[in-house]
Amino acid sequence: MSGTTYGYGIIVTASGNCNATASTATTASEFINSATAACTGTVGSPFFSASTITVAAGSVTSISKANSVAAGNVAVNVSGQVLGGFTTDIKGEPISVQEMIFAIATTGTWTSSGVLTNVSIVDPNGLVVATADQPTNAAATLTFTDTITFPVGQTTYTIKGKVPTGAPQGGTIILSSTPSSQCLYS
Repeated sequence: MSGTTYGYGIIVTASGNCNATASTATTASEFINSATAACTGTVGSPFFSASTITVAAGSVTSISKANSVAAGNVAVNVSGQVLGGFTTDIKGEPISVQEMIFAIATTGTWTSSGVLTNVSIVDPNGLVVATADQPTNAAATLTFTDTITFPVGQTTYTIKGKVPTGAPQGGTIILSSTPSSQCLYS
């Protein structure tokens, strides 16, 4: 064998004490010598120690309402209002979601300008991880098509947006999702 950078090399030879029943090397320093009648195998084929690694796919333990993100009053026509939140609990390895859909339910009588805008999902560090497509009316759905990678462990996300001036006084906005059917996992 020769190195490619400097051209120096070593000659690998098998030892004379070959295991008569071995057809492959069994330790990191053993070579098979098929030149002798007592041994079979490939001359100079070393055994390479390798690690056996089992990789299990990530799994979703739960995606649930975030109790730490409380319902509250919001100002109309002001961006960044907290609309709700959810907590993910992921086991094994991170899971990526390519699409999330949230149904919007409202109470009260909304005017024609009653559409949520600038809706985003924010991680615990305050970074926007996804933005929603613009719904067409107050009772539509929010579709997030940005890929979100949920890390292993429990993580709470906040949904923020801008409530329109067409929202009724004392009205309620309820966001809900069924992750098993309204999320596209990659």
